[in-house]
Order: sequence, then C-alpha cells, then structure tokens
Amino acid sequence: MRKKAGYFILGAGALLFYLMKPRWRNRKKLQEFIAWPYAHRGLHGDFSAENTKSAFKAARDHGYGIEMDVRACKDQLVIHHDEDLKRSAGVEVKLEELAYDSLANYPLFRGEETVPTLEEVLGIIDGKVPLLLEIKTEKSHFDIARRVQEIMDNYKGPYLIESFHPLVLLWYRLHRRDVLRGQLSAGDLEKSFFIRKAMAFLLFNFITRPDFIAYEKKGGFAPWFLHCLGTTTFVYTLESPQEKKNYFDGQIFESYLP
Repeated sequence: MRKKAGYFILGAGALLFYLMKPRWRNRKKLQEFIAWPYAHRGLHGDFSAENTKSAFKAARDHGYGIEMDVRACKDQLVIHHDEDLKRSAGVEVKLEELAYDSLANYPLFRGEETVPTLEEVLGIIDGKVPLLLEIKTEKSHFDIARRVQEIMDNYKGPYLIESFHPLVLLWYRLHRRDVLRGQLSAGDLEKSFFIRKAMAFLLFNFITRPDFIAYEKKGGFAPWFLHCLGTTTFVYTLESPQEKKNYFDGQIFESYLP
C-alpha cells in the first residue's frame, strides 16, 4: 500500500512538473531585463494618466522600463487596459466597436489625452528603455498576436511579450519562438473554478512553455516553486519595495519610485 502511494505521489509530482515547466534556454537573455524596474502602465499619477503618452514619456525620462497594455480597437492596435471606456472615459462602449478616428475623440480620465496607438508609443520609447508588452484579448487570440508582432518586427528596442491568455503565447510558441514570452497569472482570477486554479498553478505552461512568469504580488506556491527551479519571475504590481517577496526577480511598480 505504501509502495503504491509512493508511486502515486511520484507520478503526480512528475505530472505537475511537466505541466508547469517553462522554457529555460533563454534565462541568460532575461538577465538584462530583470535589472530594470518597470513602471506599471507608464509613470502615472497626478501629473499624467495611465497608459498615456505623457506617462510613457515620464517613465522613459526617469530611466524606468515600461509595462503597458495593447489591445485592438476596430481598425488599430492601441494602448489601453480595459476592454471598454467606462472607467477611463465614462462611456459604456467597447474599444472593438470603435474605429480609431472615433476612439481618439474620447479624453481619458477627465484630462486632454486620448488613447494612443501602439506605433505612437513605440516611437516615444524609441528603444531607450525595455518594454513589457502585455497583449490583452477576449477573442481572436492568434490574430491579435500576429498583428502585434507584425508591428514589433520593425521595432529596434528591447521588449518582452506577456499575456494572461495562453493562446496568445501559444501563437508565439508556434510562429515566433525567438521572441521572449511570459505567462501572466494570479491566485484568484475571475474565471471558472477549474480555469482559476489551473491559471493560479500555471498548469497551462505545457501549452505555452513561457520563458518567464509574471505573478501578482501576494505570490504563492507556483511562482515560488518555479523560481526554485531557476525560472525568471516578475511581480506585479508593487506599491512599496517592502511588498516584494524574495522569489521574485523583476518588478512592476506604481505609486512610488524605486
């Protein structure tokens, strides 16, 4: 009985390792990225709103790496966190329903700036600091990954691709293996119970084989375990340096200056 239990535990451990295992061959390439702190949605606050040109200019000028969100409107790739404008512009309309000419008419967070395009922001960053580019998508996951990479292929600066959705990273695994990719996750995502737990324990890594993971700041078994195995780990979103656990390598921050 004990022997069977031992085999079961060994088999379960091997299966867990297989499901969680990332791609390790690019660990040396990631060292240049983890040395930088990353401003979450740019360097924003009273002086500038999140994911705006001024926030990205401020982060660039302060010498911080930049984390930002890219998603699709009707005819462009733009930088915006939410799938709609309710929080940022007070309008209940989804970005995918608007052409960019219309989207650009909505001022963000009661200011004067509007949603920028991916290409506009890349022009601002201009390779001066590294970029953590999170691909946001609710559907057409392969299509948006392809469209993002068509633009990034012409960008000369250092960047990493990351996403919560495994199918985005699967596209990169299948079509652009040279691009460094990361799986975003957290302990309590708004998904069904099974998907939530699978995402929390990074069990979709067998599909994506990411080069790194980015995990919410409260951490957990999965980022600790993968860090122990030598996986590069990023933490989001720190609001003070004391929040960073020792099993995180890189950091994404806001509300303070590292």
